[in-house]
Amino acid sequence: MLPFPYAQLLKILMMLFVFSLPFVVVDELGVLTPPISMVVALAFYGLDSVGSELEGPFGVDENDMPLLAMGARLCNDLDAILRSAHTSRFKARASLDEGERRAAAIALHAELFWPLRQNAKGGDSAASASSSDGVVPDAQQVPSTAGSDMSAAHRTNELEV
Repeated sequence: MLPFPYAQLLKILMMLFVFSLPFVVVDELGVLTPPISMVVALAFYGLDSVGSELEGPFGVDENDMPLLAMGARLCNDLDAILRSAHTSRFKARASLDEGERRAAAIALHAELFWPLRQNAKGGDSAASASSSDGVVPDAQQVPSTAGSDMSAAHRTNELEV
């Protein structure tokens, strides 16, 4: 929203321009002065009206953006994305046994966090993130807890070492 004195000054100057324009161009345009002046006035006042509408695009008027509908659509899209990601992850995990799940989790953890650790230590993450055999070295350093009675929270903390 423009400050009121500024908006008022713009309207006064626009009115002065539109009403003084015919007197300035009458020598060059002659008989065409009234129609051309009307087109110029229509353009200026039309742009002023459009600018006034665009100052406040959020509300409940006809020309305002439909925020409620846009929010509902966004919510539905996010819900669909979340459900599809959860379903595909659940199906992928259901086909693995416990040992394969653990190996996949360790490999994913190493793949995600190995470059971060190397950068924190000052190493080159691109050069040291992969070895010649394709195994990330950090995945081999995590001790195995298969078959132990440790809690899931302890195993998760152990992976984040």
